[in-house]
Amino acid sequence: MDMKWLFLAAFFSCVSLLEAASVRLTLKDGAQLEGESTLGAKATLVFSNATVGGTNIELNSIRSARFHLNVAARDSNNLTENPKALPKGWTNTDIGPVTVPGGVQWTDERIQVNGSGMRFWLPEPDEFQFVCRPFSGSGHLTAQITNSEAAIAGIMFRESLAPDSEFVAEAVTTSADGLLIRSRRDRRYRELVHAEGDYRNFNEIHPPCWLKLIRRDKRFSICQSTDDGISWQIIHESPSDWERTVYAGLFVVGGVTNAVKTATFANVQVEDEMDGRKLLTNKVSKVRLVVNDGSLLQAAEISADQTKIRFQFGDSNITASALSVCRIEFGDIPKRIERDLSSQRRGVLLKSGDFFEGDLSLIDRAQVKLSSILFGTRTFPLDRVLAITIAPPLASSAPFLIRTLDGSAIVARTLGSAPDILLVDEPRLGLLMVPLAELAAIETDRAPRL
Repeated sequence: MDMKWLFLAAFFSCVSLLEAASVRLTLKDGAQLEGESTLGAKATLVFSNATVGGTNIELNSIRSARFHLNVAARDSNNLTENPKALPKGWTNTDIGPVTVPGGVQWTDERIQVNGSGMRFWLPEPDEFQFVCRPFSGSGHLTAQITNSEAAIAGIMFRESLAPDSEFVAEAVTTSADGLLIRSRRDRRYRELVHAEGDYRNFNEIHPPCWLKLIRRDKRFSICQSTDDGISWQIIHESPSDWERTVYAGLFVVGGVTNAVKTATFANVQVEDEMDGRKLLTNKVSKVRLVVNDGSLLQAAEISADQTKIRFQFGDSNITASALSVCRIEFGDIPKRIERDLSSQRRGVLLKSGDFFEGDLSLIDRAQVKLSSILFGTRTFPLDRVLAITIAPPLASSAPFLIRTLDGSAIVARTLGSAPDILLVDEPRLGLLMVPLAELAAIETDRAPRL
């Protein structure tokens, strides 16, 4: 046995055993077992059930193992698209005197908003369903409307929840009007021009489509995307003299008085100045590290320079070559741009959807720096960065895949064990330790992975 395994086995021999984990095993000889297990020394799993009693099973004889079966089942249920409570800070309400109350169904992938009501923007009180959260200072609101049977569906900044409140909205209709830009301006403006505010139509745009509103100081920008939300063009601007804290959200005007109509939204993203401050003051910044051999690690406390990347995985502090890391993700990557990120382009993807090419120079708690031959050094606030691409993916023939309960997936050349610790030899990162309490699965005899 390699000396590092002997040393670690001796070190952990004095560690008290944790409680056994439930396990379902498939061995390479075809046998299937279900019971409880701990991890023992010298690359073994200590298995027991009422039929076979207790026995040691070598890790190399296992084709697949599933641990913590009750936890795995619970987490699996959380990933389904069953309707769930609105995220913290969000609420839904009917604006104005609607006849039939509206509602919302919020899942991991989509938001279905049901609304009645007949109007907005007119001098009469607004009538619609509004799904919203408080919004402070500058930032943006982005959403995709995937389908709609409602008269009008869109996104809105609103000064208050009163039916005659000032607002800025970008929406689409199923009629020939297409995309609508509307705003209700302050009373003096309305009295002067005898109109509610901004009024523009783009009749060539219909659902499915992408919408984006940006608030910067005292101005709103209304944006359009023709490439699935990857890049944006400003198509209208509107002034504002509101207080710092307003409301941002999704709205649906059903178009009928006696029933609700539905619009479905996806890829909803809202970010204001308070969100950015929370990220900057978070002591443990969670990120996902994509190693170029295919491993995915849920990591924390990441920093980097041109040659090294330092991060925390579990209880271990790890330093890795920058060339061993394919990508660093600071949030969920929209499916529409995953393909672009897996290419060989190096650079920074911002939460706004903009991508800047260059080589990584620095990551610290506040910023990311890129260097480029054409543009020199560029600096981006860390709270604005969604992902950093560093090196291209490479093929890996490592035969093991280890999954953890936090969502990490680690490829491994060899496996070892100490009492209740799985020792994982990751090809690029070296030795990683996974406690039994965090272990979800072991898979072997895997095909080569990119």
